[in-house]
Amino acid sequence: MLQLLRFPLPERVIVEPSIYSTVSWCIFNLLRPPSPSPEMILPLLPTLRNFLLMAFPTERIQSDIFWVLAFISDGCDQICQSIVDGDFVPLLLEILSSEFDQPMLLEPALRVLGYIAIGNIQRIE
Repeated sequence: MLQLLRFPLPERVIVEPSIYSTVSWCIFNLLRPPSPSPEMILPLLPTLRNFLLMAFPTERIQSDIFWVLAFISDGCDQICQSIVDGDFVPLLLEILSSEFDQPMLLEPALRVLGYIAIGNIQRIE
């Protein structure tokens, strides 16, 4: 199932927002602890980022994806580094600095940043 998620929907295909919501919910449930190996997770990071950057991300979709990032980054230096390299940090910081009240997003965003921060010193800088 995880291998299917490596192939995001083409950008030009018009898809109902409810499909993205269902897929983000599936990803959330597939990657909750205990998480699969980093080798299975790393190819999915571009798909997760695409979900956060899509034209109509709902708070529920964002919450699911941020929780997935929290689940998979907990204790895994390789995934934390890939999250940094994949430019997720600006998206996470945007949630923290947002003037909109988004409590569903704050906790998972803080957790991911916390897991990144407790890693190696080069990544923190």
